[in-house]
Amino acid sequence: MFVEDLKLNAFNKMIGPFLPTERIYVLYLLSALVLAVLTYMLARDDHEEYGPKEQRSLLWFFKYMFSSKIYKGETFKQDVIYFFVNAVLFYGIILQFLFTVHEFSNFAFTGVVSIFGENQQPLVTSFTHLAIFTIISVLIMDLCVFTIHYLQHRIPILWNFHQVHHSADQLSPMTLFRLHPIDLILMSLTVSLVTGAAIGVLFYLTGEEPQQVSILGINIVVFLFYIGGYNLRHSHIWLSYPQWLSKILISPAQHQIHHSRDPKHYDKNMGLIFAFWDGLLNTLYVPKGFEKLRFGINDAQPNPFRSVTQMYLLPFSWSWKQIKPALNSAPRIGIIVASVAMIGFGYSWFYQNYKGTKPGFNLEHVALLNMNWFEVQAALDNGYDTIIIPTAGTEQNGPFVPLGKHHMVVTKTSQMIARSLGNALIAPVIDYVPEGEISPKPTIHMPWPGTISVPDPVFEGVLIAAAASMKQHGFKHIYFLGDSGGNQPAQNKVAKQLSAIWRAEGVEVANITDYYAANGQFDHLLKQGYSKQDIGGHAGIRDTSEMLFIAPEMVKFRNWQLPKGKDAGFDGNAGKASAKIGADMVQLKVNAALAQIKSLREKFAQRVLASK
Repeated sequence: MFVEDLKLNAFNKMIGPFLPTERIYVLYLLSALVLAVLTYMLARDDHEEYGPKEQRSLLWFFKYMFSSKIYKGETFKQDVIYFFVNAVLFYGIILQFLFTVHEFSNFAFTGVVSIFGENQQPLVTSFTHLAIFTIISVLIMDLCVFTIHYLQHRIPILWNFHQVHHSADQLSPMTLFRLHPIDLILMSLTVSLVTGAAIGVLFYLTGEEPQQVSILGINIVVFLFYIGGYNLRHSHIWLSYPQWLSKILISPAQHQIHHSRDPKHYDKNMGLIFAFWDGLLNTLYVPKGFEKLRFGINDAQPNPFRSVTQMYLLPFSWSWKQIKPALNSAPRIGIIVASVAMIGFGYSWFYQNYKGTKPGFNLEHVALLNMNWFEVQAALDNGYDTIIIPTAGTEQNGPFVPLGKHHMVVTKTSQMIARSLGNALIAPVIDYVPEGEISPKPTIHMPWPGTISVPDPVFEGVLIAAAASMKQHGFKHIYFLGDSGGNQPAQNKVAKQLSAIWRAEGVEVANITDYYAANGQFDHLLKQGYSKQDIGGHAGIRDTSEMLFIAPEMVKFRNWQLPKGKDAGFDGNAGKASAKIGADMVQLKVNAALAQIKSLREKFAQRVLASK
């Protein structure tokens, strides 16, 4: 698995121009090219860099933009070789041993739950949470990048490694990748830690996996940043923003100034996207007009590295010379050795207790629909041996609640259950279930428009095929989670049949009956003072409250005009429903399911031990 991940990660980095998540994606390069031409057309009369006005033309500008001085120069050659070596060394190997956003988010969520207990009431709606995380994730990432970047310029040992990036005396989009692995490790761990903590806390507050508004699979703000001339940052094409905007966003020109070897530009404009971090620490430099720049470390030695090998090794040599004087005394050596040992022990303990995965594992979602097969395989290899197969239904739910109630509820509850179990994934929800006879005389829910029903044998066949698919892939615990009463008989029947057949292979199949039939919802509401008539059965207080909790925008309290002779399709007093009751109802279902699953696992473990 390690070798396969190495090949895959390295290969993905090398084909960056074809991946929207990579900053040298062809669309971002093309947008930079278009902006460069527009910039030239608008500002060519203002830059002495462009030579005598009578010599200027678009053809001349293309020659200037793709100057042989840059793209045939030694620095560009170093950048290209360094890019391919780092694709294997850092992205292929080192990155596999670093904690990921997913792992830090799980740790944060577990920590918050252990301190405050389970969250019974989400604090924000799904839409609000989408908007919040879209913005927060960008701000967090940008602040982390700025903070590490600031420290790299302020701490001598860190600067030893960071100056590899600044040693480029000619800038091109490939200079982006001229970063020492130590730089990349610090940046990766910091962004993963803080972003993961935010995701864990937000998941606790909302009860949903944090999502963000995205284009081509990346945050919309980051996408706009990339397409807005990102690749001109490492170039000699001057694109500056108005003074007021340059105090909010870092322009390509401002980042070029950051690479300038002019002393007045040292340690300026260290932000990635936003400029206000620099403004707060007085490191912001806003140019008043075009400035002719020379790049590199300093005038005496713009690029101290004569080879790619030196780019990797010299920073270690310089750092050792700085550290060595502190190692002259035995007590200091003892302190350093003890500190290194403690850090190593702490990392090992954290890795074993909270990472819970092999190197390279990065699971961002628990729903199969949101994963690719590489992620599913990685989950299986890392102990995710449980699959939840949710079943819902498309049925009438009276005048206030939508036909997809069961789908929305079981999507939510299965997420909560899987997250609590810690080693479970979720199959797609099965929405085609028995809802009554279709013809000649429709029964149960079929008399109401919109309901979809399938015969029991068809539903059983789908369950068998779904479970067999999961078994084939390697899941050992297969649980049916039905949110509708009509689903239960078939699920019980199939679970018993398959368990009897597959038990010898170490696979269990179970219908989590307590989730639906023994969740304590009715008794809970009775204790709250609600009458049996108010509680009702179908689409009453319980169902309506669950929807008010999960998707309040879908509940429509209106004075619907009921067709003559038609039953409204619900009972109970839905008007007494509330999101608070819904949170309780959902949690009771989840608790009942978790308790039953825990019992099933204990019995399964006992059978395994007995068989040995």
